[in-house]
Amino acid sequence: MRESATSIKVDISKQTYPIKQLEREHQLDLRLVCEQCLCPPSYYGDRCQYQNQRVSLTLRFRNENIDKLAIFGIVITLVDSIGFIHSHEQLTYIPIHACNNKFNIYLLNRDRPKDVTKKYTVYIDAYDKINLAYLTSWTLPVTFLFMPVNHLRAQLITPERQDCHISCDTRYPEQHIKHKCTCSRDSLCVATVNNRSICLCSLAKRSPRCLISSICHKNPCMNDDGLCVPHDAQVSFFDFISVCQDGFSGSRCENKDVRIDILFSDVSTPQAILLHFITIQNYDATVLNPIPI
Repeated sequence: MRESATSIKVDISKQTYPIKQLEREHQLDLRLVCEQCLCPPSYYGDRCQYQNQRVSLTLRFRNENIDKLAIFGIVITLVDSIGFIHSHEQLTYIPIHACNNKFNIYLLNRDRPKDVTKKYTVYIDAYDKINLAYLTSWTLPVTFLFMPVNHLRAQLITPERQDCHISCDTRYPEQHIKHKCTCSRDSLCVATVNNRSICLCSLAKRSPRCLISSICHKNPCMNDDGLCVPHDAQVSFFDFISVCQDGFSGSRCENKDVRIDILFSDVSTPQAILLHFITIQNYDATVLNPIPI
């Protein structure tokens, strides 16, 4: 008489049998118990035991543009001496919201190990995020190539107007990348790597090729002069920041700020006036300086 097969359910988390014994006795599908490690970009290997050689970049920006609505698109690339782009990152800099913020970026070398006979440079290109106009570039050479991780830090000043100390015509030649560009028409193709375009999106678009409408496609700001700026994709796909004109505030520029009008009568107008605006707040010593009991 043939013995019928029975279905056995095993709670693996509560078993202490060796894998071979489980396989022999219960015909366990080993694919269900294989452990796989999901590595961060800086590491690789079946157990993330190897470090990727990389550049660890820390940036802080200062803004010369007094326009409150200034929005900057920053494109960062790690380029070797033959012009090959090993990795790239993008970020959006909003001075009114992030004037003192530090940005930490990892730029990975494609080669393992990296070719120390080549020179490596970090290019940082700034664009006006509203009209996608090129503004300026900075270069940071990578030194001490024998180290697996190179640390670079810089404080950069964003200009008030276009500053082409790196030639605007030769930084990213349009004729070199135009026929390879796969970005949407209302975006900017800044370079190509591995036959893929590096696209700088407008505020209304996102995705690697700027083909998807962002949350700012229909400006959610209640004040028409306010700007909706979508968060970077690595932060959030659905959130945004509102940059409001003077006189308005709130998450959607929905609040009209209180305004104080000062009129001078029968007073000669001086060349300069120094005004002090003082806000009085309640001070509770027991809250700000807790007394231990």
